[in-house]
Amino acid sequence: RAFSDNIIPILGNRGIRWIFRVLIAAHFYKGVDINKFRQVYRIFTTRQAVEKAHKILPNSFYTLRELEKFCKIRARRVVVIGEAYDDEVFYPIEKSSLQDKLHSTFGLEKRYLLQVSTYVNEKNPTVSMKALAALRQQGFDIDLVLAGSDPQSNRDKYLAIARDLGIKGNLHLLPFQLPDKLRLLYNGAECFLYPCTWETFGIPPLEAMACGLPVIVSRAGALPEVIGNDREAGLSVPPADPGALAHAIKLLLTDPYLRRRMGEAGRRRVESHFTWRRAAENTVAVYEEML
Repeated sequence: RAFSDNIIPILGNRGIRWIFRVLIAAHFYKGVDINKFRQVYRIFTTRQAVEKAHKILPNSFYTLRELEKFCKIRARRVVVIGEAYDDEVFYPIEKSSLQDKLHSTFGLEKRYLLQVSTYVNEKNPTVSMKALAALRQQGFDIDLVLAGSDPQSNRDKYLAIARDLGIKGNLHLLPFQLPDKLRLLYNGAECFLYPCTWETFGIPPLEAMACGLPVIVSRAGALPEVIGNDREAGLSVPPADPGALAHAIKLLLTDPYLRRRMGEAGRRRVESHFTWRRAAENTVAVYEEML
């Protein structure tokens, strides 16, 4: 049997071997934005799960390192298995009619940068906005699209920041999008931004790379693991440096060859490392080892 990081095996189930799939360890930190009772519960259950599990499957080496800070783990029990993207949904599409679809579906007319994430501070959209402001001051006529849900009601705050930066008319705040519409956004963008302050994996960069879009991520959490070698499938920058992000965007905007090369490398990377088939096969191998 398998269990995740918010439940543990029922006491008394002796003789059953358990697998613990770990996706996040943020609940161990003070100040995390979570109900305190739930935080205490998750800390307790995570430690119990690590102790009881026959195999522990973190989704990244970063998650494993985080878990090791708070739990005692025997290395032989750990198998890192990454997450994946849906290859039936996210892929490059023909560009000829894309502009009309972007205009009719989202009202987008200019070239744009894209960030797909929830409207929360750890996803760092303000850094993307500041980078956009810097680029527009340098003469780049480009917009920023932020697509995602708004669980903390930050939309008005972000609009106010954009107004102060002088880019309110160039910021498009879109709600959560279904996969077929996300595919359009990925394929139409100039590059993908993901400057998170922490991330235990990061599926949106996978989806962007699957669509042939070069990505720029922060050097935080598991994101460097996702894109691989810097300047191959994407670029990485410090998470709190809008100037560095603006410079990385400028490199891609002014070098079509680099943009195309990174887009192609990103697609090869996700196809070889981050398919659900690969994740399933690796998980099945763990079960077979336990038999």
